[in-house]
Amino acid sequence: MNYIFNINELTLPAFWLAIFREKSVYVLSIEALFPPFQRLIKWLVNRELNKNRAIDLMDKCPNIEHVRIYNISLLYYNIFRDTFDWHENYYRFKSAARELADYSMAISLTTVNYTAGKQ
Repeated sequence: MNYIFNINELTLPAFWLAIFREKSVYVLSIEALFPPFQRLIKWLVNRELNKNRAIDLMDKCPNIEHVRIYNISLLYYNIFRDTFDWHENYYRFKSAARELADYSMAISLTTVNYTAGKQ
């Protein structure tokens, strides 16, 4: 049986288990869920690829292209600017500004930063 992995923090243990069981392991992509771990995960997977315990599917099938690529800089993108109107209407920040004027900016920034990770 062949195993094809999109490697991230959650699939890395299954990847190692498949290698340990000497299965046919293919790596399609390495996309860390938490960007600071990207280099570490890439290094760990490349170590297995260099030992020929796994096969890079992109090398095996050169006509395959990645449709999506997540840039780490996406974490630092100012999504608040683009979604401000929607947030303003949905969370009713104006009423918070009337009732809690001293904390209205803190409430809106906290809410938007929490919601940005879920968008």
